[in-house]
Amino acid sequence: MKIENQYYSIVLDDINGSVSSYTDNSAEYAAETKFPLIEISLMDVKGARRRLSSLSAAPCEKVVSESKITLTFRSFCGEDIDISAEISFDDTPFVKWRLNYINRTSFDVEWINFPGLLFSDKMNEKEGYKVFLPIFEGVEISDFALRDKFFPYAETDYPSKGWEGVYPGPVSMQFTAYYNGKNGVYVAAHDKELNTKTVDAHASEEGIIFDTKLFPGSEQKEYRYGFDYVTGMYEGGWYEAAEIYRRFIEDERFIKQPKLYENPKVSKWLMESPLITIYPVRGEKDTGDMSPNEYYPYTNALKYLKTLAENTDSKILAMLCHWEGSAPWCPPYVWPPYGDIENFKLFEQKLHENGMLFGLYCSGIAWTQKSIFTDYNKEKEFKDENLAEAMCLAPDGSLPYCAICNDYIRWGYDMCPGSERTVKLIRAEVSKIVHGTKVDYLQLFDQNLGGNASICYSPSHNHARTPGVRETAAMRRLIKKAQDAADEASENHVMLGCEAAASEGFTDLLLMNDGRNYQGFMIGCPVPAYEFLYHEYVATFMGNQNTTFLYLDAAENRDNIFYRTAKFFAQGELLTVVLKDHGKINWDWGTPWNTVDPDQERYLRFVKKLNNFRKGEFSKFFYCGRLAKPYRVECENYELKLKNGMKNKFPAVITTALEWDNRKIQLLVNPFERELRYVFSTDKKNISFRYICNDIRVDFHSKSLLEGVIPPDDVIILEFLEES
Repeated sequence: MKIENQYYSIVLDDINGSVSSYTDNSAEYAAETKFPLIEISLMDVKGARRRLSSLSAAPCEKVVSESKITLTFRSFCGEDIDISAEISFDDTPFVKWRLNYINRTSFDVEWINFPGLLFSDKMNEKEGYKVFLPIFEGVEISDFALRDKFFPYAETDYPSKGWEGVYPGPVSMQFTAYYNGKNGVYVAAHDKELNTKTVDAHASEEGIIFDTKLFPGSEQKEYRYGFDYVTGMYEGGWYEAAEIYRRFIEDERFIKQPKLYENPKVSKWLMESPLITIYPVRGEKDTGDMSPNEYYPYTNALKYLKTLAENTDSKILAMLCHWEGSAPWCPPYVWPPYGDIENFKLFEQKLHENGMLFGLYCSGIAWTQKSIFTDYNKEKEFKDENLAEAMCLAPDGSLPYCAICNDYIRWGYDMCPGSERTVKLIRAEVSKIVHGTKVDYLQLFDQNLGGNASICYSPSHNHARTPGVRETAAMRRLIKKAQDAADEASENHVMLGCEAAASEGFTDLLLMNDGRNYQGFMIGCPVPAYEFLYHEYVATFMGNQNTTFLYLDAAENRDNIFYRTAKFFAQGELLTVVLKDHGKINWDWGTPWNTVDPDQERYLRFVKKLNNFRKGEFSKFFYCGRLAKPYRVECENYELKLKNGMKNKFPAVITTALEWDNRKIQLLVNPFERELRYVFSTDKKNISFRYICNDIRVDFHSKSLLEGVIPPDDVIILEFLEES
């Protein structure tokens, strides 16, 4: 069977429907090895699985028309389940894939992988292909060996592993792409229903596998996809793929909330570009000794925060870590605060009197049995109150320890938002935190990556026995209940947030979040795909930089803190600093305080300069502008040396483009203590722009090429006056 038009040619196997050829009429993408068009996981009541493949099924029935092919498999792989796959096409570059099934077996359908796509590996120097993945808010993969070293691919299962390809959650978007900058294949789910799925890709011996698993999470014996998987040929790289996806989310009114500047739920202080300032009141970092440090009592930090505000000319949002009276990172209980509660309240009062903001880290909706670092222990309460009924279960009905923070911070489980006991507990904790204390920002859902909860296989919660969309609905309800509790108990508006950028499905509820794009440096090149799609609607700060120390020797890469800061500034994210002893800037949240310091004076000057851009003439671009694809900038490379001996290269000049109110600017940022040469060029025949750097402003007309140098630790803004 062959589908063909001016954009592509697809050949499906006549017997089993496998994609045996997928070309753009110049290059072949399909691998030589046969790959199943459909795989399905059936699960019995004891959690035992049967994995069925269309390669092992009886020959399919075929119905072919001018715009659709329907393939029906009766008694799929000998089981009493019928599956129909519909492939729709027209005179466009895109093909739409849907599936439905009738399940007469005693098994539940856990997941379906459709359409099965195995592409030949073109990620080599000659062909230069890359893969875009939507984890860490967007990463461009040039070599899967680097990804596999730090965050290897793993199939979705319970316990959830944290950073895996689960949507909505650690995966914030539903598209991937495979491209070389000239030609590419777009692979996406155009799904407004927020169905649970895996959105990922990984290398195998046979080629690159694109993971398109859907978790229907339904007891229905008859199930039909309510959305299309979409594949298509396009020209360009990740920006062009993101533009295809952006058209989907905008055309389908997928984004429900107003833009940031119009949203009444957004606190006004966000427009003031606060500098997020993260530090612990106990210990030095995530793990280790938890004795009180020099930032305790709480008011001890005021002198350092005032100095930081002066040195950076910034409003400070103090984000406390290890403040919980229970134990650091030991949810769900955090209140009362550690130690002197009156000093805690006095600290908040003095912060606000000095024009600063008050933020707190919490630890999401997990359950902690006991801490590894303190004597915190809830085993008796857990048993006496039968709290196991609120926890996520594995497929076999067992209650294993969770994976996130397990064995190095705490021992415990994942709470399921589908349990009313979870909702009640979280509401109570939020009420305690905000009552009588003016909290401005509460990162309640740290460790709930992207805002979602772990998948759950419990048959007794408010969702199906297998994972699916009802868990997302339950998490949305829990977030709303938490916000209601905050609104009822607090004297001021409290913005809630999560770890990582809020995934689709949660952007309207979690309007400011702790970005994790920096983790892309471990596995490839972080790219601003999330900001490209959602910068106008939800705020992201550049994150606590945790895990950086795992792959990066700070002393060997002293420029990296400048590079990271410049990159996330250029993407429009709120700037963030992490403090070590004596109010000094640390490399990241995880680096021990006895490590050599970053260049303090230089870094503070850099942050001051960047944040003044955010608050100055172009503030609206940074606050709520729309990212666009920048024009080409050629420059030298910056090489990052990883602890495992591998190296990663990035353009030394960081460039992005932002649009606001029919205006457009392009940023060129130099994060190094030396001049950087650049060549800016476009293919526009008629373009005029204003060059802005410090006190220099020059207008250029009908000039599509600009060469020059960027001063050390500086920014050039090109404001476009005319483009055609």
